[in-house]
Amino acid sequence: MTLPPPDVSPAAPSVAAWRRVLATYGRYFAVAITLALAALLMLSDANAVDGSESTATRKTVLTAEVRATDAARTLRFSGVTRAARRAALPFTVRGRLAKRPVEIGDRVRAGDLLAQLDDRERVNAVTAADAQLAELRARRDQATRDWDRAKQLMARRAATSEEVERTRAGLDALDAAVSAAETRLREEERLLDEARLRAPFDGVVTAVSAEPGEYVNTGQSVVTLSGAGAVEVEVEVPERVIPQIGAVGSRVEVELPAFERTVAGRVTARGEAGRGAGALFPVIIALDGADADAGRFAPLPGLTAELVLALRNPDALAVPVVAVINPGSRQPLVYRVVDERVERVSVDIGPLQGSYVAVTPIAGALQPGDAVVVGGQRGLLDGDAVSSRPLDDAAVEAAADRLTLAPRPAEVR
Repeated sequence: MTLPPPDVSPAAPSVAAWRRVLATYGRYFAVAITLALAALLMLSDANAVDGSESTATRKTVLTAEVRATDAARTLRFSGVTRAARRAALPFTVRGRLAKRPVEIGDRVRAGDLLAQLDDRERVNAVTAADAQLAELRARRDQATRDWDRAKQLMARRAATSEEVERTRAGLDALDAAVSAAETRLREEERLLDEARLRAPFDGVVTAVSAEPGEYVNTGQSVVTLSGAGAVEVEVEVPERVIPQIGAVGSRVEVELPAFERTVAGRVTARGEAGRGAGALFPVIIALDGADADAGRFAPLPGLTAELVLALRNPDALAVPVVAVINPGSRQPLVYRVVDERVERVSVDIGPLQGSYVAVTPIAGALQPGDAVVVGGQRGLLDGDAVSSRPLDDAAVEAAADRLTLAPRPAEVR
């Protein structure tokens, strides 16, 4: 019997040896396997996103076209009518108010007494100045007689030329003293007259600011007078409206809500510079004295008035009413669809035009023919990918019948 040759190959590892290897390196094998599986899963998800973005993650929205429109926009600027001639009248001297014979609403004529200060001190000053003037005039008269006599004596060689010159010098000094005294008397009389406040023109008392017995300082308003006749209104407008008003002399319309009337007016002054950065510009409008329809209606001072401007914008755009998000907020907006992505466009809202509304882009581009989102705005963010479905005019009008310009829920960030 022949025996097989001996096995000279390396000995195969035993089960015990494998167990020792797994005990030492098993946890590293588990981590490696886990990482490999995670990488495979991420690669699979990325491929799924790349392949299904147009269908799985894109939101379907309804769109409509932007239209060009020559819309007229009516702007209103409020003010209060006032008399073209008006004055807050102060005293030019200080003192205690002795009397004020007028009250609010009293009609006065030019020159009527409105108020008077305690003038006893000024009356005494006038009396003293008048007496001093009378004394100086008497002394000047005597000096004149002395000079005439001195000249006669000098002619008869009974007086010297030096005596005549001294007499003349005394007369000249008294002439100057009389002139100064006359000036002082006029000043005291002026101050006495300044203690009486008189109406500079015909009008109505609209305010009183001091009562008898109170001490009044120089320049402090005591009576406010509104003149009779022409009435005007001052409004303030933003810089972009100034060119629309026109130059001084332009005709405009002013509404008086209290009388439900429209009065024609003329621009008499227009601010060429604002009162600071972002400030408004003042515009003064003189109102016509009578309404063309009534013929006898005259505007009164103190009425609420509104300057009405109809501004036409040939470059205005119109979008469906339902496209405007947050129309009642400070920053309404629409979403424009460009290359299957939405773009946020801030707009300024104009007048309604049926199922459309006029808008002016503020931030962002908007052109006639652009597509704007009219349905599916909820949760929409700037830059989101979408699938758009255009609506025809009938569908847009039907949507406008169901919705108004009230704010609709939308996430706007």
